[in-house]
Amino acid sequence: MIKIKIFAVCMLIGSLVCVGETYYLDATYGDDNRNGLSPENAWQTIAAINRGWSIIQAGDSILFKRGEKFIGIRLDIRRGGTSENPLKIGVYGNGPKPVISAYSGAISCREKDAGHIIIKDIAIKNIIGGQAISFNADNISCIRISGVDIDNVPNYNGILLYKVDTYLIEDCEISNCGNSCIAIMGSSIYPITNGIIRNNIINNAIEGDGITLHRSSDYPVGPNHWIEGNICYNNREQGIDINGGDNITLTGNETYRNGDSGILVDKWASRVLIEKHYSHDEMLMGIIINFSSDVKLINSIIYNMEYHALIIDGCRNFQGYNNTIIQGIKGRSSILDIKPGSRNIRFINNIIMTFQTPDASPSFRFLDGANPQNTSCDFRNNVWWRPDGISASFWWDEDSGRYDLNHWKFHYSQGEDSHFVDPRLNIEFNLEPASPCIDAGIDVGIQMDYSGKKVPRGKAVDIGAFEFYPEKKETKSKR
Repeated sequence: MIKIKIFAVCMLIGSLVCVGETYYLDATYGDDNRNGLSPENAWQTIAAINRGWSIIQAGDSILFKRGEKFIGIRLDIRRGGTSENPLKIGVYGNGPKPVISAYSGAISCREKDAGHIIIKDIAIKNIIGGQAISFNADNISCIRISGVDIDNVPNYNGILLYKVDTYLIEDCEISNCGNSCIAIMGSSIYPITNGIIRNNIINNAIEGDGITLHRSSDYPVGPNHWIEGNICYNNREQGIDINGGDNITLTGNETYRNGDSGILVDKWASRVLIEKHYSHDEMLMGIIINFSSDVKLINSIIYNMEYHALIIDGCRNFQGYNNTIIQGIKGRSSILDIKPGSRNIRFINNIIMTFQTPDASPSFRFLDGANPQNTSCDFRNNVWWRPDGISASFWWDEDSGRYDLNHWKFHYSQGEDSHFVDPRLNIEFNLEPASPCIDAGIDVGIQMDYSGKKVPRGKAVDIGAFEFYPEKKETKSKR
């Protein structure tokens, strides 16, 4: 997996140093007939900004007064900045974030070739007739949206980006959007590329996803996207939907109580790395890998799904290493399904367990004619378990029906150094000192576990998302 080379690029949109004019807005004491160049001479409405683009230049700042509400029309950005002098939209004063509320969207840019624009620390609420923030014009570049709170956009998206080269969305709280909370959309010209979405809290996309990279009307998403440290919950479809793009990293995210699944990697996506992900208590599925290619799932936890924990459907070149996958007591179906069209499935060093009773659905299924041979599977050094200790019906496919670990090993030549045994986990999914998973894995190139601790600690890699590190005992100092 190629790491995305956009952290250095984002330095282009990271500067907040004011080098141009600053225009102030004060909804209570401002006056649009003033020049807007000081808090004492502040403009009152967004209309004054929209009329002032002939004088606003690269490097200028547009600042909204904290504690104020700006109700009425949308801010239409008609000029960008440069790498040395970005255009900045932010705040001044003390108190809560200023609120923008308008019928047809809050902030929009449809200016061709605009770039180097920073939007920071504002709140957007009650947007009925448009997107809260949208960028949709040819050849836009270097957009930073930081610390923005968005709530109640009942008919559209929270943040919608098209045709942007290099973007950063960070530290935002976005909720109650009619479609998706963050939508990164494909386009026929200038496919969106080189993006970071990190440390956002996202919930209640009413009819869409928390975060989506979305192929739009057969128009592709470009390469290089990094999605990190986000919390996505209570969204109607997926917490994170990767519907297009290439060279995508999802790291350290958490999803829960989403209507369809925590993560969907769909058929137009390729070279996707999911690491250190925690998907739990989803309303249906945990993670779905659907007709995509070169997907890697490592050091992740999938816990307590209502339905399936992991589905691999038509994926080419899937690698699942050092994950902990647990079907809780409320689960209504299998833990892992592999479907036809899947090829080169490697599943190594994982813990797969269920709390289901013996008469429940098999925990691992090959469906619709798929089997270990025609999917080119390689399952090694995994630990499987359910609390009755019986593996007789843990596996299933059309050729063999229900079967146990021995049949899996000898009939299909699978499961080398795998065991049906209690992995001995504590309530935080860490290995207990007597766990059979300790030093029982093989080297697959992982250097850190789910918590960021070094791998391996002992003589070999451990099985599961966590490497075993014994608790340090406190010692009394000698006097």
